[in-house]
Amino acid sequence: MRRTFAISLLLAVSFAAHAQLIGVLEHPQCSNDQARIVRPLFQLTGQVWSSLASGLATDLYPRTWFVAGSGTQASFGVSLPPSTPEPAWTFGRDFALTPLEGSALPSAPNRGGAYGGWCDAPQNKPILVSSTPMALTRLPAARAPMRTPNRIVRRAFERSLSAGKLCKNYDDPRPTRIRKADLAVTEDIGLPGGKRLVAFSLKRHLTECGSEIGGVEQPRWFVLGPTPRFIGASMIYVASVALDQGEAAHLFWFSGYNQDGYLLFRSDFGEPQRFTWNYH
Repeated sequence: MRRTFAISLLLAVSFAAHAQLIGVLEHPQCSNDQARIVRPLFQLTGQVWSSLASGLATDLYPRTWFVAGSGTQASFGVSLPPSTPEPAWTFGRDFALTPLEGSALPSAPNRGGAYGGWCDAPQNKPILVSSTPMALTRLPAARAPMRTPNRIVRRAFERSLSAGKLCKNYDDPRPTRIRKADLAVTEDIGLPGGKRLVAFSLKRHLTECGSEIGGVEQPRWFVLGPTPRFIGASMIYVASVALDQGEAAHLFWFSGYNQDGYLLFRSDFGEPQRFTWNYH
């Protein structure tokens, strides 16, 4: 028994010295109890991020969490759940850490009604938290926001669709081109190096030609540099967290068909780390 405890303690100390966890303080989706919880999402070991969607050994979850960007000024304790959710596929959806009673939790009123998933939008926006004090990168808004997407962006929007075409109605097989007035810029964020992270949505109802779902997943996010690069859809920006050597990782809320969760992008905006769950 003592040997097992010693090994467990050694692993925990070693893990804490080399890994850092980030998560969100949030209202759980589709829950009658709207008290906020901490959802551990990703761990950083060295310069490598990995998802916690399959969980860790229980004793490796920290008992104290820090609001990212606040240094040591804002922290609170949590309690671990008495048991692991069963069946296993519900872990990502149902596993959470509970803030201790009386904890002073920061608020972020969700006045715009964003971050909704399969259920209603939460009362507060998700707040990025970390297992240790971690700098928050506040990305500036673009100096010259794109009010009217140009032809290159409109074509990139069309190419990002599975069929590459838009139709006026699901039953109408004739494709239509996106007009200047069809795209709205919903978010426009400046990135280091002069690039921009921009979300576009359609102002009028159009469908993907031949799609069984019909509707277009939006907003659709692009990194705008010399050429637009599509990185994903149905996402809402949460926050960016600073890494060593000035690099940042970018956290998004994601909601799709029978799926909610979070995506984490490195600064190159390649394939993201995913922490998502299903409802059935």
